[in-house]
Amino acid sequence: MYNSAFIFLKHVYFSKRICLIKSVEIVLKTLLCVLQWSDLYATKPDDDYEDPDDIEAIREAKVNMGDYKLKTADNYVVPDHLRMNVEKARGRLLVLKDLVSFCFLCVFFVFYSVSKHQYDTIVQTHLRIFI
Repeated sequence: MYNSAFIFLKHVYFSKRICLIKSVEIVLKTLLCVLQWSDLYATKPDDDYEDPDDIEAIREAKVNMGDYKLKTADNYVVPDHLRMNVEKARGRLLVLKDLVSFCFLCVFFVFYSVSKHQYDTIVQTHLRIFI
């Protein structure tokens, strides 16, 4: 009886000791995170701080970027090569008309050749059967 009670108390002691060690580890990790965050917040710049390198890059971009006109601007003018006039539109329509008629003829001749081939096979089969 003495041995079993001693083993039980020893087990309780070590399990409590393990729980205590784990809880101390968790507290230490939490304190370490709090210290790291406090260091980070201490080195954080002010909200109105602007990096001099960024300011220089923005200034250089404004100088060298060029003058890009927006289509929504009041003074926007369509460039000559992008303008559409009657001659250009008529030319595009004629090209499109020729393309459509060419494609129609291609499809028509394909269907014609397929139907002619089918007609010939039907005639040949008919001749073989009845002759």
